[in-house]
Amino acid sequence: MKKTILIVEDEKSLQRILFKKLQQVENWEILQAFNGQQALDLIKEQQVDLILLDIVMPVMDGLTLLQELKDLGELGNKKVIVLTNSASFEQVFRDNGVKYLVKSNHTLDDLVKRISNEMEEVPNK
Repeated sequence: MKKTILIVEDEKSLQRILFKKLQQVENWEILQAFNGQQALDLIKEQQVDLILLDIVMPVMDGLTLLQELKDLGELGNKKVIVLTNSASFEQVFRDNGVKYLVKSNHTLDDLVKRISNEMEEVPNK
């Protein structure tokens, strides 16, 4: 079975770029959500190995989604990389074992390399 990545990003152009790039790189299944509620619904329905998570989104933001996953006992079962434009929540991410990247400090290729490294640690299904 393919390993699965869920992109949770409300900015449609970035969502589209990430989706296309990740599909080209590996044999991963790529799921998309445009807010935290959509992501939570997908996570409840399907096995997700890694979540690329934006923080500022409508309906349910990324911090609320992290708390929901923690409350469900799912946060420890998922790899999460927060994609943000601000490092102001760094302590929250570290306290929850979540990795993060400041979008403006990394190229798309940097991000894909980081994702590949994280996905190598996910056991095959």
